[in-house]
Amino acid sequence: MKNCYKIIFTIFITFLAQNLNPQSFRQVTDYSYPAMSDMHFINSTTGWFVASNGDVRKSTDGGSTWTKLPKPSLTDFDTLKAVFFLDQNIGFVGKNGNKLFKTTDGGLNWMEINVNGGISPLVNIRFYDVSKGWILTSTASTAQVLSTTNGGTTWNTDLTHTTGDLEDMAFFGENNGIVVGGGLGKLDIYYTTNGTTWTKAPTPALPPGYTRTDIKSVCMVNINIAYAVGWGSLVGVQPSIHLKTTDGGATWQYLTQVDSNRTFDNLNAVYFKDMNNGIAVGSAGRGTIAVRTSDAGQNWIPIDIACGDALNTLNGFGDELITSGGGGIIFKTTNFGDTWRLLTPIPNESVYSISAVNDNLIYGGGFNSIFFKTTNGGNNWECGFLSAEGMSSNIQSIYFVNSDIGFAAFSYGMAAKTTDGGLTWKQVIPITTSATATLYSTFFLNQDYGFVVGKEGSNVDVIYKTTDGGVSWDKKTNLFATNLRAVVFKDLNNGIVVGEKLKASYTTNGGTTWTPSVFNTLPPGTTTPTLFGVTYSAGNNAVAVGDKLILLSSDGGSTWNYSPVTNLVESINSAKFINQNNGWAVGSRTSVPRSVGVYFTSDAGLTWNNQATLAVFDTMRALQDVFISPSGYVWIGGGSGTIYTNSPLVGITDINKTPASFSLNQNYPNPFNPSTKISWQMPNGGDVLLKVFDVLGNEIATLVNEFKQSGNYEVEFPSSNAGRFLANGVYFYRLQAGAYNKTLKMILMK
Repeated sequence: MKNCYKIIFTIFITFLAQNLNPQSFRQVTDYSYPAMSDMHFINSTTGWFVASNGDVRKSTDGGSTWTKLPKPSLTDFDTLKAVFFLDQNIGFVGKNGNKLFKTTDGGLNWMEINVNGGISPLVNIRFYDVSKGWILTSTASTAQVLSTTNGGTTWNTDLTHTTGDLEDMAFFGENNGIVVGGGLGKLDIYYTTNGTTWTKAPTPALPPGYTRTDIKSVCMVNINIAYAVGWGSLVGVQPSIHLKTTDGGATWQYLTQVDSNRTFDNLNAVYFKDMNNGIAVGSAGRGTIAVRTSDAGQNWIPIDIACGDALNTLNGFGDELITSGGGGIIFKTTNFGDTWRLLTPIPNESVYSISAVNDNLIYGGGFNSIFFKTTNGGNNWECGFLSAEGMSSNIQSIYFVNSDIGFAAFSYGMAAKTTDGGLTWKQVIPITTSATATLYSTFFLNQDYGFVVGKEGSNVDVIYKTTDGGVSWDKKTNLFATNLRAVVFKDLNNGIVVGEKLKASYTTNGGTTWTPSVFNTLPPGTTTPTLFGVTYSAGNNAVAVGDKLILLSSDGGSTWNYSPVTNLVESINSAKFINQNNGWAVGSRTSVPRSVGVYFTSDAGLTWNNQATLAVFDTMRALQDVFISPSGYVWIGGGSGTIYTNSPLVGITDINKTPASFSLNQNYPNPFNPSTKISWQMPNGGDVLLKVFDVLGNEIATLVNEFKQSGNYEVEFPSSNAGRFLANGVYFYRLQAGAYNKTLKMILMK
């Protein structure tokens, strides 16, 4: 009887999954912080950041958590560009329109200060004490430095620069300062020894070949020694710029790096803890860049930060540094760059691709190598950045064949593989230096047999095939003179690719040969739109989607006819089917008026209904991909770190509620075979160590050994471990999180 009820319940749940109404969708992830423009810490624990949406936020725990402060102006939503605080109370923020705001109570109240002179925007603020300070205002072609000696009541224009922008300034004491900038073919540095009179330094000699020489950041170690860093270009093969002065900025030396250390990326911020030891961070198309020196700048050694976003700020206090970036990301190191910890729970990056192994295990990937994972059906998410041997470019597509093995396709022509559920990744198609090389889609029938498609260059398509899990690849290029955007296979022989310029092709021999598709009908006025996605529904039936377009095929992609969707205005990026009749397609219109499409069909694609509701779906967040879990639940990836689903919350009263205390729960089921789940709760973030032991105290497995944010967590422990099967009996699992330490018993019974 119990089995009968179980079957009935399963059928009922499946029915619900296939017939969900619009109100069933919910948003399960959201970005933590807006894109940050500037950050300033007065000590290792207390700091502020300002953001592109006008936010001002404060941290008192070293960047782990942030409190939103009142905005400087209730009617002012422009980007805040700069922030500087003298102490816990006195601070300044600046923005577009050359406006400066001051607080004397730590940011609870703001008053606007009139800046006489200057141009828009205000990009940098520095104060020596409550009276004396400087602001830097700059456009792409003009910049000014203004100073005050009365706390900002009045301002004097000390420097007007009219041949490019100025981007950063630094001071040591009340009189010695340096301001740096550049532009196309320019490199500009000024220095002062009295705090008001600025002298332009001679342009340092750079190696030949630089077409751009922006200096992004400067750090003064004392009144004589300073370091500046700036522009690099992988595409143009222009090394990152490192400069040093030993006479207060009057003259500068270009620090040439040996080939093994040379980087070709923008360095946006630099910090020195003493005369010899410094770190610089920046941005790169293939991953975040960070370099470190221990010999006064003679050699800058690359160090690893697993991230794909740009890092723009750097605050340091001895060995402890905190850096922030455009995607609302914050990283921290307490050992001067040996290791870095991401403090942002969910970065503000678009989710381009979703892959569901089962109803509980869901993966996501996207812009700047953002990587999501949930093991409990979306109730909790682990989020970070995917790094494949130090490279972290945009994840265009991600596909998991089981809980351990997954593949990802990237910008810069890279593909990577994981065999441990996303913990580590290895390049299986090496990354290139070409910004025009992109692998857009990956699809695997099993852990060995799969395809990756994209472009090697503009309108130079590429198809990769592997039959050994990525160890080796068969490669075909420029079959269609387009950029391929998606690939799908229904079995070892039959597959379809689609791409730009209304190109589609099919194969019946596993990709040995490809035959161009024929388009019988298209919407009126359609010529050569881009096709972004393709999927099989059942048998030879397939659906392709693109710019304001849904196409149907009944012969495996040989011929296509359009599905006349009423009022289809969105670019449809992805489609998936639950069964031969029920399917979903998602996309967005990014022009005004903006809209999102979450289209459902119950008749094999003949008709579609948009089930997106503004109560759930934000039209400012483009919908990128859809995936269907085995029970028919829909998972949608979108902009700004957003994932949506119609999977129900089961047994969760308030998933967003922070736990009141630490707790380790009894595993379930117990006794267990072949696996069991272990869950715990954390009221605040910290390093977590979860291990399993036998009755003799021998360590059996380490399930968790990493930093975790506050929240509810669950991991699965299988009875097979590292290739061996555990014997029946009693085992113990122990959780250590800060001062919390608890051990519980579990029983394996086969």
